[in-house]
Amino acid sequence: MTEGDKTLLDILDSTQRNRIWQVQDAGARLTAEVEPNFLVRPDPGYGEWITRRLLKETLLDISEADRIGKTMHSSERRRIMSEDLRNKSERFDEKELVIGQQQVMQAWEYPIMSAMAEAVTRIRGDVLEIGFGMGISASLIQQRNPRSHTIVECHADIQERFKEWRSAYPGRKIHLLEGRWQDVNSSLDLFDGVLFDAYPLNAREWSEHYVGSITYAHHFFETAAEHLRPGGVFTYYSNEVNSMSRAHQRALLELFGKVSISNIKGLKPPPECYYWQCTEILMIEAVK
Repeated sequence: MTEGDKTLLDILDSTQRNRIWQVQDAGARLTAEVEPNFLVRPDPGYGEWITRRLLKETLLDISEADRIGKTMHSSERRRIMSEDLRNKSERFDEKELVIGQQQVMQAWEYPIMSAMAEAVTRIRGDVLEIGFGMGISASLIQQRNPRSHTIVECHADIQERFKEWRSAYPGRKIHLLEGRWQDVNSSLDLFDGVLFDAYPLNAREWSEHYVGSITYAHHFFETAAEHLRPGGVFTYYSNEVNSMSRAHQRALLELFGKVSISNIKGLKPPPECYYWQCTEILMIEAVK
């Protein structure tokens, strides 16, 4: 261990013979305990190398999260969902969409929606959009004149608002499938672009897919890949600030041949927005 590596402590448990490595800085300390027969191939040095690297990277991620946190505004906490949002009426205006006290979408997301709409319409083919919401991304997609545009939406109020929006595009191939994407999956065809921007419908979905997963869209990854033509693009609201986690990256590369990322900067979420408080978000494009 060199002097420059002084934040790393290498400790050997003399009883269990487990390997324990620790990394720390001024704000955090991380420890990994590796069992004797774990991470020993191709040679014992591999376990030390990979464990120390991951600890260092995780510590850097924690430090970056601390830095980002200091730039975020304070806001009210999200209200707990008492029942399925499909049973709640929407409150909609040009600034936001609220359902059952949940901030489902706000107008500050326009730069994100614009980037996603551009990605899924690059070849002007057939586009699948999961979640109509405020209609921002749908309008941006139509500005790029795709061959066809299929929208899946499960909320009755939003379905009615879709009909009014649809009237502004006579002659266009725009189709609405009513229901959750899980309900209409078997009727979906193949597409050149897929945009996913749905919202958890109840407390279970929030806990399982938003809080407990690498990104909310993760449970849709396989479906997106299944319904994309070769060369097709999948994009979604990433919930990542300025980098992608290793688990997130692996999940995409298991299903898609190419993944590219970029930052959407200069975002201006209002102080009352509780679901995003950063001035940037990661834009992800996964190509089949």
